[in-house]
Amino acid sequence: MTECHASTKELLRTGLRFEDRMAMHTAISEQIWREQNLVSQRMTWNFTFQGMLVAIYVFAGSSLDGRAGSAVQLVLGGAGILVCLAVLFSVVAAQNQSTRLKAHWVRAFCAPGTKVDDCDLQTGPFPQPFSPKTYSGWGRWASRGICIILCGLWVVLVLIVAADWRSNLGKAADQATCTLSKAGKESFRISCPRQPPDQSGKASVSAAPAPPPPVMTPQAQTPKAPEPKDPSATASGGEGVSLTRAQGRSPNGGGGP
Repeated sequence: MTECHASTKELLRTGLRFEDRMAMHTAISEQIWREQNLVSQRMTWNFTFQGMLVAIYVFAGSSLDGRAGSAVQLVLGGAGILVCLAVLFSVVAAQNQSTRLKAHWVRAFCAPGTKVDDCDLQTGPFPQPFSPKTYSGWGRWASRGICIILCGLWVVLVLIVAADWRSNLGKAADQATCTLSKAGKESFRISCPRQPPDQSGKASVSAAPAPPPPVMTPQAQTPKAPEPKDPSATASGGEGVSLTRAQGRSPNGGGGP
């Protein structure tokens, strides 16, 4: 690589033809433009994928309740963080390649010890294919900053969902179990969640689900005790029967033989 740079500088000093200088300028410019185009393309992919993740995240939060919605949001948040990091690393790699191409441009077209911003004055009709150092740094940090901000937002959302999920699990673990007995044989289990007191200072009571209606079982009817008869009616009835038998007549009044 050192010999190549030395030979390039030697050709420039000995009077390189205009066509050769033009070809060198075009080759380096195209490579720098290619790296910048790769950065733009990767940022477009990042925005497209992040938009899709945000749409699914909002849909999961509004349509799914409880642990299912929280689990989906955690997975989406993790995917968003991974995509941001992958795009950030690829952007940094492309920008580092652009830095190397810029250094090669300075070595090829400028005198040794020349600053990058002053190199454009020595290239003649071949303007440098990159902006000055100050503005170039702003452009580099724009793409990097977007990726870092998106990663930070996803991290915050993941932490919020994880804290909410953890609190829900704690509430589920703290639920008390109430047992209602029915006739000593059947039992119904209902959950009685412990809720914090309201503003009035009284504990809010949650309505427990009503137990199913009791099943009525047929019971054997107890026979009633015989009612006491009138002694006078019994006596008169007994005397009538005995009289009838003594006279040889039927109780209906008919005469007997």
